[in-house]
Amino acid sequence: MVKPGRAGAVVVVNHSSARESAEDVVRETESFGVRAYAHRADVSREEQAVGMFARTAEESIRADAGMTLCPGSAAGG
Repeated sequence: MVKPGRAGAVVVVNHSSARESAEDVVRETESFGVRAYAHRADVSREEQAVGMFARTAEESIRADAGMTLCPGSAAGG
């Protein structure tokens, strides 16, 4: 999941319960000097998926970079 970060994208690590694993991926991705953040959302619930996309758009505009979504976590969950 850090591959998009290596390419310079803003990386969203979505998680529903594995926050620590998601934060590990964020730290590794940010080590490449790009913006990354963890976002907790159950994407089977429309309002949470919409919220994740809205935040991603905001973060991408702030970073003035491309948007890449990486669902899951380092543990794959």
